[in-house]
Amino acid sequence: IVAAQKSLATAPVTCFRLAGAVLQLSQPKSCIGDQIWPAAPALAVYLEQEPMMVAGKAVLELGSGCGLCGLAVALLGARRVTMTEC
Repeated sequence: IVAAQKSLATAPVTCFRLAGAVLQLSQPKSCIGDQIWPAAPALAVYLEQEPMMVAGKAVLELGSGCGLCGLAVALLGARRVTMTEC
């Protein structure tokens, strides 16, 4: 996973290269839930190294924030991904 940050007119965007795709996640500072927490890229990297943990499985992500981990497991072959954020 490779991260790069750039700014758009309204919110900074962080780009992640994962499983052959580039994910661009917007991070408005108006809400705590919209942030990319430090554990999310770490978990995405781990899952990219161990894709069989999610491949073909139904995955529920609680408190998904910007959705990095949910998007990662979808790219890594999860059968179904449900992401929630309050």
